Amino acid sequence: MKKINTLLFPLFSNECQSYSIWSSNIIIFSICTLITTIFLLSGYGPVHDTISWHGIVHLFNKSLEKGIIPFWNPYSQTGTPFFYYFQVWGLLDPVNIILVIVQKLTGSSTYAIYVIRMLFWYFIFISGTYNLLRILIKDNRISLCFSLVLFLSTFLVSMRQCSYICFLYVPYIVFCAHKFNENPPGKRKGMYLFIASYLFALSLNIYIPSGILYFLLLFIIFSLVFKVYRWKENLEFLVSKRGRTWFALSVGIVLLMSAPLTVLYLEKDEVIPTIRFVQKNEYHLSKVFASDIEENFLDNEFVSGKKVSIPNRTILGLILEPFRVPYIGRRGNVYGEVILYVGMLSLFFLSFSLFSVSKRYMYVFFVISGFSLLLFANFRDTIVTSLSINQKFLMTLFPFLQPSEVLQHFGLLFIFCLIILSAVGFKEVQRRKKTGFICLVITLTIYKYLYITFLILQPKSPILKNPTVINLFIVLAVMIPVVSFLFYKKSYFSLKEEKKYFRLPLLRISLIVLFFDLLLFNLGMYLFLPGESGFISNMYTKTLKSAGVYSSSQDGAFDNFRRISVYGKSFYSTYVGNAFFGLEIYKETKTAFPNIIVGSFLNYPIPRYDHFYMTPSFYDYSVNIDLEKQAILSSICTPILQFFPDENVRFVEHKYDAVREINETLPSQLMSTLYIESEPDFHRARLSAKILFEKEYFLNYTRHDITGFINTAQKFYKKADTNISVKNHTVNFVTLEITVDSSGFLYFADGYSKHWKAFVDGARVKLYKANINFKAVSLPPGTHSVTFEYDPTLYRYSLYAFTSGNLLFIATLIFNGIYFRKEKIDECSK
Repeated sequence: MKKINTLLFPLFSNECQSYSIWSSNIIIFSICTLITTIFLLSGYGPVHDTISWHGIVHLFNKSLEKGIIPFWNPYSQTGTPFFYYFQVWGLLDPVNIILVIVQKLTGSSTYAIYVIRMLFWYFIFISGTYNLLRILIKDNRISLCFSLVLFLSTFLVSMRQCSYICFLYVPYIVFCAHKFNENPPGKRKGMYLFIASYLFALSLNIYIPSGILYFLLLFIIFSLVFKVYRWKENLEFLVSKRGRTWFALSVGIVLLMSAPLTVLYLEKDEVIPTIRFVQKNEYHLSKVFASDIEENFLDNEFVSGKKVSIPNRTILGLILEPFRVPYIGRRGNVYGEVILYVGMLSLFFLSFSLFSVSKRYMYVFFVISGFSLLLFANFRDTIVTSLSINQKFLMTLFPFLQPSEVLQHFGLLFIFCLIILSAVGFKEVQRRKKTGFICLVITLTIYKYLYITFLILQPKSPILKNPTVINLFIVLAVMIPVVSFLFYKKSYFSLKEEKKYFRLPLLRISLIVLFFDLLLFNLGMYLFLPGESGFISNMYTKTLKSAGVYSSSQDGAFDNFRRISVYGKSFYSTYVGNAFFGLEIYKETKTAFPNIIVGSFLNYPIPRYDHFYMTPSFYDYSVNIDLEKQAILSSICTPILQFFPDENVRFVEHKYDAVREINETLPSQLMSTLYIESEPDFHRARLSAKILFEKEYFLNYTRHDITGFINTAQKFYKKADTNISVKNHTVNFVTLEITVDSSGFLYFADGYSKHWKAFVDGARVKLYKANINFKAVSLPPGTHSVTFEYDPTLYRYSLYAFTSGNLLFIATLIFNGIYFRKEKIDECSK
């Protein structure tokens, strides 16, 4: 009977039996499944640009369904290579491939697969935390409870910002490290090293690789400092014959799996990290050329500018409430995407974990949490801010963090470490019978609610205008009673007469209070207070349904994107609601146009960006070409494909001359003129940081610019060329047939990259960089078959290496399982 109860209710069992382990993981999985079901039935779900605005997840999934790896992103003339954008969102994770297969077999919508993917990833993170806690504290009930505390503490931010993807496999990596340390020399010891290496290599290919490098480096350093592992014994195993084999396999799989990341680093001239430096100059673009930025971008004067951090009021929210809650106030729109809240009880239990001297690994997590706090927080009240002293110090210690610059993602690593410490502290409270402390903290938590209720009843109080002041006031109001009790009621904390029947219910009550606290502030206050939406929304489904393209009907629009198509005179009326760049993808007779124009056209206070990265040529085009000329060059009012006779082609020396010529050309003449660069790789001398960060150099569109753009797009409308017909196309190539009477150039108004190849009648020809950001090929008179193909050869080979690494991992697991089973049978027979 006890075994059945433990299986059904693992909260009743402290023991780490196999059945309680399985049931605990099933509980976590069931919660994620329930939330997934609610999302899919309601139309609400995680909100991120890749699904709510762009629809690029759909394009990626549908391409893979057809057996096509979408290297190139064709949907707007940014020309961003698909491998760059999707690499940073973890789409090299095998989970994505499996879910694409599911989508293919079941006919599910991309939205459903997207939601399932997000919640399954979250399940991996939470389940990994549970399994890690289970081997750290040897208590099933506490492990499950505090893994659920982590679930509640990070759910909202993880659905919006996907911070947990940076550290998705961290719990299982540490889990394998502990199992490697605990196991005696043998097959299993080496297997855990191999699995940890695989998960680490896989993590390098998902969002912000510097995050996993940072964690692993700290983990190794401070494990040595605090002598957590038996390093001598482990080293002896690694130099043994069996150990050398496993070590070689582990190194090999890291090299194979990290090949895409290595290539991306080598291909750095293919993208400009615009969003990073845009955040550093308060979301303004500078009127410079991307190649000049790239030459200087990692110099100290550039990388030590603005950083995206977490404001101090969010740190204070760890104790009190998420900073987004209206009654603590906020200044304008300056707030981050990260909500941090673990509550007073979690921090109270955390303090007790430091008494566990025998558990040295706790100091490792404590140091990592401290370093992460100093890294992501600069204790100012803004999100984009200059480096603080502690951040400069950490950037010096870990220089590989500098290129990432988005530090707020490390907030989730901080919360993860806090939860580990809190779980150990809870176990320590049980052992030391500190009933008085628990009573006090529960009382103070209730006091916190009463005080916040008072604040809600007086929302016009002047003190609410400064969120930092009000948070500090609440902290002091809470801490003063704590200090008073500590100094004047010492006897209360050493209740020698306390009984077990009193202590255990109180511990359970404290868990109930903790869960209620997290549910109220992390879910309840967020869901029911108006004006605080943005993490979970139905914007995506509403937009698609209103456009009549929800579910499978989206496919045709994407498939037809490459058609010879033009914008009509009412092109600007295709935007609905918030999906201001993305909805046009679903219009079969339209092409997307640059997002910077859209943002300005719709009167948004800052430019909006459709990619974390964009190609240098697109940046040059978008910030240096007059706005009305962009309507002509980027096929807003002209065909994507058109032919220019030789007499209408102008060769210029480099892009600087091209920009000057284009801006001086009248729109009517620009309709029939093509500018080609003779030296596309040429760039000028170094820049000073002020050119990027001072307002006099920023790009600013005026109402006159917007009006000129609209008038030009409507006035100079040009129909598609009937002599050009598309025969075949995917995201990576287009094959067409064209008949021309004279020699000239075929212009393709799609983004330029050095990896594009051109073939005329089967023979490869030179591809020219035209109109700053686009491409063209030379044609003689007659009828020709022309193919444009995007083929990043080195990256394609890196995917072969990545796939080989996954196959090696699976094969090793299977072989080891068979061999281990055979050995076990032999031992039993003897």
